[in-house]
Amino acid sequence: MKELVWKDVAGFEGFYKVSENGDILSLARVDTYINQGVLVKRNRGEKKLTYKVNRGGYAAYHLRDASRDIESWPTAHRLVAIAFVPNVDNKPYINHKDGDKLNNHYSNLEWCTAQENTQHAYDNGLAKSVIYKFTKRLEDSPQTKLKNVDIPVIKQLRLDGWTYDAIAKKFDVGLSSIHRICTNQSWKTLES
Repeated sequence: MKELVWKDVAGFEGFYKVSENGDILSLARVDTYINQGVLVKRNRGEKKLTYKVNRGGYAAYHLRDASRDIESWPTAHRLVAIAFVPNVDNKPYINHKDGDKLNNHYSNLEWCTAQENTQHAYDNGLAKSVIYKFTKRLEDSPQTKLKNVDIPVIKQLRLDGWTYDAIAKKFDVGLSSIHRICTNQSWKTLES
């Protein structure tokens, strides 16, 4: 079996290494820092770190350099991409090609633009749940009289020649609400 390739974590050289599959290794070292006015030296052995899944669903690691008073929670996929995936076009985002946010092997990562990232999410069905949650929330909101099923009906009535005022009266909502629906300024996530 092939042995993992490890590289220094950018910004934490000599402290941490990242593997080609997203593991992080804390290197053996002596940390020196001041705690409440006292110089402290702490021996650290080499160990593989455990990640936490952040709010976005990505693996993140707690990295710290006590001597420079620096700590951060970078994501595994960003650390792997910086170390192993060439970014010749200087793109700022990273896609997981298979859509699995925890599959951080370098072969599953690619640099992309914001537009490419969004397009990838739609092309691979990763964005549908966001749209569903948003439209479901609209329908379930106690502040709206309209339901998702009303929107195509309203648009069809307008196409059939009904005035905004007549449609507003039929659904017992304001004229501006009907106008915004018919001009795709609101409820636009729903197909008519």
